[in-house]
Amino acid sequence: ILACLRIVSRGITLRRAVFLSVGCALATITKISGLTLLPIIGLSLLFHAQKRKDWRTAIYTGLGLLGAWIILASWWYLRNFILYHELLGLGTHVAVAGGRQIDLLPLLQREWYGFWVSYWALFGAVDILADRWIYWIYTDLTYLALGGTAIWVAIHIRARKIATLILPSILSVQIFVVLIGVIRWTLTTYASQGRLMFPAIAALSTITAIGLTQLTPNRITGFTATTVAASLTIIAGLCPLLYIAPTYALPQVVTIAPSDSTPIGADFQGLDLVAIKMNPVIVEEGERIPVTLYWRANHPLSENYSIYLHALGRNEELIGKLDSMPGAGSLPTTRMPPGQIIEDEYSLELFSEFQSPTVVRIQIGVGLLHRNSYDVINPVLKNGEQPTSISMDGGVAYPVNGNPGCKLDSLDGVLANATIGEFTSLWLPANSWAAAPGDAVPIALVWDRLSSTSTNWTVFVHLVNSEGAVIAQADAPPMNGFYPTSAWQRPCQIIDQHTLVIPESTIPGTYSVFVGLYDPSDPAYPRAVATGADGVILKDYAIRAGTLKVINR
Repeated sequence: ILACLRIVSRGITLRRAVFLSVGCALATITKISGLTLLPIIGLSLLFHAQKRKDWRTAIYTGLGLLGAWIILASWWYLRNFILYHELLGLGTHVAVAGGRQIDLLPLLQREWYGFWVSYWALFGAVDILADRWIYWIYTDLTYLALGGTAIWVAIHIRARKIATLILPSILSVQIFVVLIGVIRWTLTTYASQGRLMFPAIAALSTITAIGLTQLTPNRITGFTATTVAASLTIIAGLCPLLYIAPTYALPQVVTIAPSDSTPIGADFQGLDLVAIKMNPVIVEEGERIPVTLYWRANHPLSENYSIYLHALGRNEELIGKLDSMPGAGSLPTTRMPPGQIIEDEYSLELFSEFQSPTVVRIQIGVGLLHRNSYDVINPVLKNGEQPTSISMDGGVAYPVNGNPGCKLDSLDGVLANATIGEFTSLWLPANSWAAAPGDAVPIALVWDRLSSTSTNWTVFVHLVNSEGAVIAQADAPPMNGFYPTSAWQRPCQIIDQHTLVIPESTIPGTYSVFVGLYDPSDPAYPRAVATGADGVILKDYAIRAGTLKVINR
């Protein structure tokens, strides 16, 4: 970029041409994003030819650039073509890393913040954030720079100093080309990381400096630039000390596991999971669940075990995962002192989208990672059992604000038939089913949480004849137990599906479907009080959901 600016302002020399040719070739072999330099190189040579009427030198420089690229960089692109049948290897990269299809607007809505912070300050495996005030500083400086740059451009256009806009324009072209490339790549695969803009960091920083200095009087421009640069340098110098070093510090050694932890006593072939400290939390999609593990090597370990934390949601769906070694990788098991209890803290991030609301179960396991395989180590518990992993209650996960899941789009044709136990409303469509003996009839219930309950109530769905006898039933916890009533911590409308199977011996006729809740932990199976829409307590605390007509096949 510097060579391009020198060519625009001072013309082409042999030294600049060689520097430009070799630098561009090395850039394109260092990263594919080096190819984004080609447009500004072309514009710089074109400007030289037009301004100085020196087309020959510009053409020779272009040919020299091509020659340098052939000698220094073409072999890598040829290798890609031979191995992957494509010059850039991007298709192969997507095939390995995983592709996706997403529109631009949803991409910006979901991933812009992560892209923004990862440009300024994001460390580790893109999981170590700085404090929010640091991002506020960078954001405020960016807004000021944009405003100052707009003022600077307007002043020079009004003064007709168009020539002074050429160099910033070339820098802007570099920024635009890199940004378009990043957007195109991010639409193809999961790559919303601000570091991908680093090829244009020089151009971005220069434009930022122009904007910031424009906002200060000329007499203190130097002081302002020095102050801003010094402040940013101090922040950059403090980040490794404040955020990176503490994250990778060796985990703390404790004498015993704390009293508020849950004793486990699971032996993973010499690595003992002594206890787990984890309080069930209420989280949203994309948020984190803190987990603290207490490990102890029972004897010197000869292999480095890896550990995994998996968050499971509705229907055992994987909704978050973390793979590591003890101490977030800072303390391999071969270096763990035998007999010492290690306090190992983690922050398990949930995926940005999954079926919710749902209870979250956290699975903790240990394995051996080989070159082409991963062997899970089954723990041995004190009672001799050997599960594949240890499971703990992680809390409840809800849709992130603005996502569907807790507010149904429409309740047209659905009536608020009853309030049950004063903690939930039951909404029911005005249903009338027809089925033959042996058929499975889906019954959809809509629960709307009003308050909390500590009881895990079970839903009953009964098919009742004209004499009041139950001839079929479908009893199950709400959402098949993946969102039990004791987990209803926020107002949330959920569709709860139950399946009523009609017995083969059922006589054709019209039957009633009744639903309600009962407590399965009490041998008497007491039902929750159900009140109709008119405020009257319903008989047997059962809500009539509709009629079902049994017909011959």
